[in-house]
Amino acid sequence: MVEPIPVIIPVRNGLAYTRDCIASLREQNIKIDPWVIDNASTDGTTQWLRTNRVPATHHRPPLSVAASWNYALGCLFKTGAERVAVLNNDTLFRPDFIRALVEADLPFATGVGVATLEQMNEPWTRADRDHPDFSAYLIRRDCWERVGPFDEGYKGAYCEDAEYHLRAWRRGVHLTCIGIPFWHAASGTLKSASKVEADAIQAAADANRKRFNDLYGVEVGSEGYTRLFNEGTFGWETR
Repeated sequence: MVEPIPVIIPVRNGLAYTRDCIASLREQNIKIDPWVIDNASTDGTTQWLRTNRVPATHHRPPLSVAASWNYALGCLFKTGAERVAVLNNDTLFRPDFIRALVEADLPFATGVGVATLEQMNEPWTRADRDHPDFSAYLIRRDCWERVGPFDEGYKGAYCEDAEYHLRAWRRGVHLTCIGIPFWHAASGTLKSASKVEADAIQAAADANRKRFNDLYGVEVGSEGYTRLFNEGTFGWETR
């Protein structure tokens, strides 16, 4: 009997996104076991999760993105999970999405975010590339053990994914986008936040970008960042 795939969904408000995300996950053609990491939501998310009996843990004060991922992944791998899917709440999925990530049989596999449901539902052909989209990924235990947890020095959100990608590359682990599309609102938490919350999110993001730049001497997404990923640096920390 095939065990359900654990699915982690960190949230901070954005109830409409979370509700639709859970609905799309219920249409997956593979068994899943969702777990929402509710980070001090104030918009009715906590009550909705309880009313609809969606498995969740509730964290006050809220965890950062990196801490949310580490908390849930650490618990699941410690208790025997071999692979775990991790999703943003501002996402929607075609019924074959999670199965495609599992059947890719990679240490770390992602889809690619698109802007419309029409794009999401278009036929797709697997085409692997080293440009992971951390809004929807599946990570195996062996990747977690080789690369380690996410860096919780990045507060709030932003840049923890770029740092993990770079660290994985230097430890000889490919983080692979297989090309299957999913819908992504992009920055859904920021878009649904109050002005005070949005300002705090932006301040944390700016601090994270500065931290990454101070550590690696480049800005995330720049040409300099891209040059960090080359044959000479792949796996160099393991040599």
